[in-house]
Amino acid sequence: MFVTNIQRFSLDDGPGIRTTVFLAGCNMRCLWCHNPENFECIMLAYDIQKCVGCRKCKQVCQKGVHLFKNNEHQIVWERCKRCLRCINVCENKALFQNSRDMAINDILAEIEKDKHFYRRSSGGVTFSGGEPVLYLEELERILEKCKEAGFHTAIETSGNYPFDFLERLLEYIDLVIIDCKAYSEEVHKRCTGKSNKLILSNIEELSFMDTKMWVRIPVIWGVNITLYEMQKIAEFLEGKQIEKVELIPYHKMGIAKYKIYGQKYTINDAKIPTAKQLEDCYQILKNYHIYL
Repeated sequence: MFVTNIQRFSLDDGPGIRTTVFLAGCNMRCLWCHNPENFECIMLAYDIQKCVGCRKCKQVCQKGVHLFKNNEHQIVWERCKRCLRCINVCENKALFQNSRDMAINDILAEIEKDKHFYRRSSGGVTFSGGEPVLYLEELERILEKCKEAGFHTAIETSGNYPFDFLERLLEYIDLVIIDCKAYSEEVHKRCTGKSNKLILSNIEELSFMDTKMWVRIPVIWGVNITLYEMQKIAEFLEGKQIEKVELIPYHKMGIAKYKIYGQKYTINDAKIPTAKQLEDCYQILKNYHIYL
């Protein structure tokens, strides 16, 4: 499994103190994503502050990815085929890979380091991303091992896949945290590049299952959320077996990482939602008797 980060003592990815395993690779491109390092399993990254201009990367690259003009190191990202030879010769680690390929047992060993915190706080392990369900077979195996060890398990997912994929995992999952980024398909496609039909269907299906479900709604005002869109989401969620609904306000953390990975951030003008906008969203959800 390609892991970008294992965050210990996490308090935001499910109940209690948790270890969150971030897996690389995603089948959506949300405009506001603050984890561009998880877009693909293997990505080249470049930290300009660490470059000493040794030019060894240019010598080993066969695709002309690395250019030096006026002593400035420039990267032609679209030429990169991810052979990553340049990383091995970079003297100051200015070039690096977004992820590390880890065996399931090695990931499990990291998770087990905090098992005493799980027991004391009713916490556990959360698999996030990217999209963890893209690692269906591997995820099933490691979730099974986590359950055998007695750990509470959760996944954070977009839900953008057939329900059969998720159903295969439910035996080993205590909590599914799923996003509802928009109800209108047109809005969802514009914001993520994908239809939301599978996602809405999966939320429907999950509401009939024994597995607990939290729904998260990212709030990027005027991008994916308006009062009308929030009302449509509330109408859809009304009456479903959802333990908790969370509003996730837009923030600008993570934007700087886009340049490191040669990605373009396209909503620089988006603003953090005001207290009034968030309160309006909360009120709409309350009007539909949705637990927050």
